[in-house]
Amino acid sequence: MDSISSLLKNVTTINKTNAEPTLIGIAGKSTSETVHSSIIGFFLNPNAHEAGTECLKEFVKLFPDGSFGRFNPETVAEVTTEKDFGPVNISEYPTGGRADIYLEDREGNVVVIENKIYAGVSECQLLRYHNSLTDAGKSPSIIYLSLKGNQPSNESLGEKNSCVKNPLSIDCVKVLSYTGIQQWLSKIVDYCSLEMESNVEQYSRLISNLLMENKIQEVILSSGNSYKAAIEVAKSLEDVRMTLKRDFIDHLKEELIYLLRRDERYSFENYSNPRNSKLVGFTICSTPSGLRFDVVIDWRLYITCNRNFPEILQKDDGTWDYVGGWDEYNFHDCSELVSDYLSSEDDRNDVTFCAAKQIIEILRRIGGRN
Repeated sequence: MDSISSLLKNVTTINKTNAEPTLIGIAGKSTSETVHSSIIGFFLNPNAHEAGTECLKEFVKLFPDGSFGRFNPETVAEVTTEKDFGPVNISEYPTGGRADIYLEDREGNVVVIENKIYAGVSECQLLRYHNSLTDAGKSPSIIYLSLKGNQPSNESLGEKNSCVKNPLSIDCVKVLSYTGIQQWLSKIVDYCSLEMESNVEQYSRLISNLLMENKIQEVILSSGNSYKAAIEVAKSLEDVRMTLKRDFIDHLKEELIYLLRRDERYSFENYSNPRNSKLVGFTICSTPSGLRFDVVIDWRLYITCNRNFPEILQKDDGTWDYVGGWDEYNFHDCSELVSDYLSSEDDRNDVTFCAAKQIIEILRRIGGRN
């Protein structure tokens, strides 16, 4: 138990820093290197937004003077993601591949950014980019971007392949972390319109969440005891969620009974769904209208009704029609309201009171039409 308590304490400390959702994270794309490269490439592209070259100039400032040779951010002619250098060729002189972000100025000076969040670089990957660009008469600078700013592997430089004659020197590669990307975002926000500023801030939050998740992984993997404790927590997690939902439903029902105690139109019944045992709830019966409202928690709190109204869309696939549903009551990922509910020490919990008031408003709005 001590190891579990210690693990939870450490994770909670990390989690307090940043845990705000983003649209990209909600869409399940938070670790997609292609998505991150597209966003970074957009901000770097002087022709994509009203900030012009300022974002690119701030990016160059992340590195010591002279890191990019003669590359001139004022004369950028091309900013491309997924730049194709031709078929992969592993030989004495490796070439080919597809670079994540590619920038070239009018004089042929090139910056290539290889973006790796979790996956490692492939065989001779950075060497292939360097050779392909050199063959094309370009002057390349290569950046290896990773979550923590790791050095690229010897394999990516060509040092692990015995047939490669001239591996790429590690001195030819600049490393950059996503913390550095965050620092860059904090600088470019000053040049952005209000609309673009919102995008910058949301992307910065996404990076914060990624870094937070990485720190949590480091805590779990810091010792055998921490890893074992995490496994024990994971084993119990679904049972914990079910207990939480049952407790909340019980408290919510008590709150509704209290608030509706003088309204004889409503009574309560037990709820069950034989097709899904993870649904937890109760049924509110309305007389004399005959309406029945199911108040249910699956991942979130919502209520359904046994009649259709103009604002409720009938679905052909048999799924339930929501009368009211609230994303902020997220019992699977522990939204802020759910955290507040668990953290409350008052006899009368403000969270269940608020939920009960919302449900009563819907009951009376719909029930009043009959």
